[in-house]
Amino acid sequence: MLLRQLTVDPDQAADAGEVVPIGSRYAVGFRARYVTAAPASDTLLITGVATTDVDLRELLWVVRPRRIRLTGGMIRTSAAVRYSLRGTVAGSGGGALLLLDEIADVSPLDSRATAVDPATRRIVAAQPLALRCP
Repeated sequence: MLLRQLTVDPDQAADAGEVVPIGSRYAVGFRARYVTAAPASDTLLITGVATTDVDLRELLWVVRPRRIRLTGGMIRTSAAVRYSLRGTVAGSGGGALLLLDEIADVSPLDSRATAVDPATRRIVAAQPLALRCP
């Protein structure tokens, strides 16, 4: 269960995620920030990846939602990553694989690009992520 029902506020949305068609379904990568009330103001990042049908009734988690505490807008623990859905590529069995970026704020060298089978949640391939800095 999430902290509360998420709602989209276009005036406050920042990097809410991605939607990619995958056959007759959609793959959805999401990131949501949740700020608790003062005085103990804290920010949590909720990130994950799922597939769903076009009617949004059959949600299947590829990467289950993870809650990560942010400090100064950054992830401060080395074990946590945020996910970004980059697209799809054809798999060897004719199905599609999801291309995901796993971004590690604490150690950028630990960030990686992965190809994941959405049906089995198995990582088929991985390589270091080439991060670009402005």
